Parts: sequence; structure tokens; C-alpha cells
Amino acid sequence: MTIKRGEGRRLVPLDALGDHEGTDLVPVDTLSADQIYERRWALTVLEEVLARLSDEYRAVGKAALFDRLKKLLTDEPDRPSQAEIADEFGMTENAVKQAFHRVVVNPNGTRAYVANAFSSDVSVIDTSTNTVVATVALENSSYGVAITPDGGHAYFTNPTGNSVSVIDTSSNTVVAIVAVGTSLTA
Repeated sequence: MTIKRGEGRRLVPLDALGDHEGTDLVPVDTLSADQIYERRWALTVLEEVLARLSDEYRAVGKAALFDRLKKLLTDEPDRPSQAEIADEFGMTENAVKQAFHRVVVNPNGTRAYVANAFSSDVSVIDTSTNTVVATVALENSSYGVAITPDGGHAYFTNPTGNSVSVIDTSSNTVVAIVAVGTSLTA
């Protein structure tokens, strides 16, 4: 004859166990289900962007630089400084800063804009599906990116063209190219 699981043992209600054992049965995570979902969604978007950037850097033989730049995202005590990365790769500290600031998310969180440093275009990512929804051609490769507070325009630095490309984010088209002089670094 087979004994059923728990047969012959005294049942203890969880409420009684918590009181009796001094165990705190309060959930460890105090976030709401919506907050947990949004946090996971943001992490998924970040993972997707990092994977795409990693592929881009590897395609042009700069995987080691990407791996070092990625460490700047953490708050670990052993993370390198931008100056250390610059020394390691024979770059200026400004060039490292520029390489680090290549992605921006619009104010409402629906689109991410990626400055594709090794090609003359910009990728627009739908953050709800993690897919590229547009590729905007530029005259030169871009490195830095900023977005207006209302999300209406994105600005991409073009160091080789000494200019800034202005993109209308509603149509994903270049609406202006602003000449800014020589030695553009950000």
C-alpha cells in the first residue's frame, strides 16, 4: 500500500506558521504588477539595444571596445573610467564619451534612436516590439544623439561632416543639416 504525500502529518495553516515561526510572509517585492512588467519591459529593450550594438561593433572588429564600454553601464567598483578606456584603445577621452552616448529613448518611451557609428544611417526601434521600424539615411556616420524634451526632433552629430543632422521623429526624415565647424566631438 502506498502512502500519500503528507499522510499522517499534522497540517499547519500558513498564517499560523508565520506567527509561530516568526517568519515574515510579506512579499519581498513591493512593486505592483504593472511596475514589475514595466521594469522587465525596459530591461528587455535595453538587452535588445545592447545586442544590436554588440553586433555592430563586432562586424567592424571593435568587439573589445564594445565590451569595455558596456562596463560603463554598471555601478561596479571595478568598472573602468572613460580615461582608462581611452588609454587602452589609443583614443581621446572625448571619443570614448562619444561612443558611449549613441542611444536615446524618446520622452514617452515608445522609440529608441540609435546613432550607427559605422554606417551613414540611424536606426529607429519600436520599444514595444523591439524591432527596427525605420532606418534614416544620413550624409555621414553619426556618433552622438540627443532628443528634444517634447520628442519632436532628434539630433545626430556627424563628426566626419562637421555637422548635426536634425530628424523629425514623426516622419523619420532629415529636416535639416546644421554645419557646426571643424573637430566636432559630441
